[in-house]
Amino acid sequence: MKTVSFFSRLVLGGVLGVFLMWWNGASAQEFFPLEVGNLWSFYVSEGNQQFHMNMEIMGDTTFSNGHQYYVLSNSDWTLAPYIRVDGGYIYLADTLDGTEIPFYNLNAQIGESDTTVWHYYYNRVTLADVYTIQLFGVETEMYQFNLDGLQVSDISFSREFGPVLIRHYGDPPVPFPEITYHLTGCIISDTLYGTVVGIEPSGAIPTTIVLYQNYPNPFNPSTTISFALPHVSPTGRARITLHIFDVNGRRVRTLAEGEFAAGNHRVVWDGRDDNGVPVASGVYFYRLTTGSGFVTTRKMVLLR
Repeated sequence: MKTVSFFSRLVLGGVLGVFLMWWNGASAQEFFPLEVGNLWSFYVSEGNQQFHMNMEIMGDTTFSNGHQYYVLSNSDWTLAPYIRVDGGYIYLADTLDGTEIPFYNLNAQIGESDTTVWHYYYNRVTLADVYTIQLFGVETEMYQFNLDGLQVSDISFSREFGPVLIRHYGDPPVPFPEITYHLTGCIISDTLYGTVVGIEPSGAIPTTIVLYQNYPNPFNPSTTISFALPHVSPTGRARITLHIFDVNGRRVRTLAEGEFAAGNHRVVWDGRDDNGVPVASGVYFYRLTTGSGFVTTRKMVLLR
């Protein structure tokens, strides 16, 4: 009878152990299915504003580091304009120079933290919980990550559907989230789950002031910014300003200023400053201010 030496058994056992670790490990692609055309539709609650917002994989690109990234429109702070997955990690990046961060570790143990820096918002990511829920008629495993730093947030990924719940808290943390994203539906590999709602404003007169996410985002060379105004005065008009700022807080463009009628409005930004000079690629903020003192700001990304 043929026998196997102790050394051979040791080598075989090691190979088997590595295989079992790989087999039992979570694949980041399962938790964030990246494919051009995939879309996630969220119901967003931000203070007294409620609106729908879609995140969509608009395309893909290759960085100078040789890795392929997917371009995510309307990315939240907990995500990024460029995303890729590799093994058990979800990588985030927001520039084309190859700089990336292995941000979410799907093979972490509950309570395990990674120290990181993401736009000064976060410096620690912790796998807080793993649980199971029913979603779109499917029993799905959920991984919840807590993010700590200047901003306190959490995000939950479904093994089948990707990002499902995002919450942002105050600083210092307040008992309830200030901004919440609830997934209402998604399109994964051309299959529709739940309800996907467009982000276009309806024709009805709104009841609250809303500043919508620009579209497309990221964009080049232009993007559309929409906002909604309710009846706030006997004349049915409101005085507003819509400014664009760079990451240093410098105002680069005034897109709208004056009195606007109640209803839905659109303004196009062509990526130029007030002098007509094209601005550089990067992150910009657009801020809507009304005469009544209401102020709201959103982020967008210009890619040249």
